[in-house]
Amino acid sequence: MAQRSNAAGVRAIVSSLDEKCDRASVTPNEILPSDDPYPYCAMLMHIADDAYYRVVLGSANCVSILVKAMTLFPQRVNLQEACCCALGKLCDGNGSNQRAVMNANGVQQIVVAMRQHSASIAVQSAACAALRQMRTMLLNEPKLRSNRQVIRDVITSLNTAKRMYITARSKAYAEELLLALETQYTSVEQLS
Repeated sequence: MAQRSNAAGVRAIVSSLDEKCDRASVTPNEILPSDDPYPYCAMLMHIADDAYYRVVLGSANCVSILVKAMTLFPQRVNLQEACCCALGKLCDGNGSNQRAVMNANGVQQIVVAMRQHSASIAVQSAACAALRQMRTMLLNEPKLRSNRQVIRDVITSLNTAKRMYITARSKAYAEELLLALETQYTSVEQLS
């Protein structure tokens, strides 16, 4: 594993994304092509495929930086898709990253992306896959379970997504998570 470990390089990518987000927050209408955060989000999405790097990314505060990018660039469809994919992959079998998503309000930001890009098959599919990776947290985390608005928003977004022409796998993810949430909460009315 030491031969493939490029933890410093991965942390540098996270740091670069953070810097680009910080610059964008100061001058949101003056983003230069060299400050485009999307390539960094896309790289992180691919790096997050590897379990070793999921740990490295988690320790580098990657989750909150991805959520920051989503917040700062809400209209960027490709960025929203890449960030949803990256967040989902970071949560795959990693409870620490799942908690980081919750603490950074990442679930809510994924729902915002689903609402803002309701016609984007790519965003809807990536968001469904990401939320599925957060299933255990959505069902068992007391902080989320007590926040009925978040659960309602997730259920509404998943119901909308599953009626769209999204990938078959994403539709199955949406249906699987919906069933689990509806079973957990007996009915949507109980969330009122």
